[in-house]
Amino acid sequence: MRILTRYIIGELSRPFLFGVAVFLLVFIGGKFLFEITKLLVEQNASLWQAFQLFLYGLAPIIVLILPMATLLGVILGLGRFSSEGETVAFFAAGISLWKLLIPLAIFALGVSLTTLAFNEYVVPFANQRVTEIEKEIRKTTGEEENIVAKQEQRGEMQFVMYAKRLIPQKGILEDVVAIEFWKGKPATVLTAKQAVWGEKKWIFKEGEMQSLEGENLSRVYFKEKEVLFPRSPQEIARGSMKPEDMSFRQLSTYIAQLELSGEPFAYLLVHLHRKIANPFAALVLALLGIPFGLKPYKGKSIGVGLSIIVIFLYYVVWHYTAIIGEKGLLNPYLSAYFPNILGLIAGMLLLTRSPK
Repeated sequence: MRILTRYIIGELSRPFLFGVAVFLLVFIGGKFLFEITKLLVEQNASLWQAFQLFLYGLAPIIVLILPMATLLGVILGLGRFSSEGETVAFFAAGISLWKLLIPLAIFALGVSLTTLAFNEYVVPFANQRVTEIEKEIRKTTGEEENIVAKQEQRGEMQFVMYAKRLIPQKGILEDVVAIEFWKGKPATVLTAKQAVWGEKKWIFKEGEMQSLEGENLSRVYFKEKEVLFPRSPQEIARGSMKPEDMSFRQLSTYIAQLELSGEPFAYLLVHLHRKIANPFAALVLALLGIPFGLKPYKGKSIGVGLSIIVIFLYYVVWHYTAIIGEKGLLNPYLSAYFPNILGLIAGMLLLTRSPK
């Protein structure tokens, strides 16, 4: 059985690598390469910066194409077995379809786990480097401008803070305006030239506090004032990051913070659980590819065509369930895992009709 497993995995590896190359060329030749060329021409980026953008920009693309390449590898690999009569020989030797599934499952599971690790550790770092390089090209620093941070509790606004500039490395906010709410209504406005972070609180410097309660609006000037707003500079900066640019750990930590503050976070659960569901699309697509691969085809063109059709249908469902889930029209967990669940059901139904 070990010999058979090694043989089948070896035969799947070649069309899998072929699929990686094909889909990689398709994605690179599209918008991705055009955007890098645009930076070279319009933003005067150096060749080294363009090369780095190209290299780091491949990371999220690889996560997307590995499941696609797995499907192509299964269809082309099993298709070769079927067209050359090896599948019949397997069955004649007493090897059932379910035993053939073991090497296929090992192969697809290996791709899924590799994709999962790549998506968790490589993609966030690569996306961060892309952002940093783009800022270098545009002559900007790691600073963020026009920052807005807020705190809600049970849907009721508690605190809103605006800053013209955030310097995360130094823990400094510049030109700050903060509004404290009481029973959902603005109660106090604080303005300061600068705010410095210090252990779960911000220290406002050289500012004034204006009360909005009562008939007489009072103003008090201060040199320093502590404001209990537990968002660190890094957390505020992270709030401006896209969910796909965060790792599973970073996003889950951010969601936990939103949950404690009472702010809405359901739409982020879709992104969080997709970080698990998406890599295991390789396992689902491999299962969907088995019934098609068991049919003998002449040439690779039919296998490639079938792969494109299955991939298109899968990712149509994947795309629209994400939109529905983020809008709150579908349970976020169901939205994240529904394409895989549907794919598994369809794959099992097709397998029951395949020769055994």
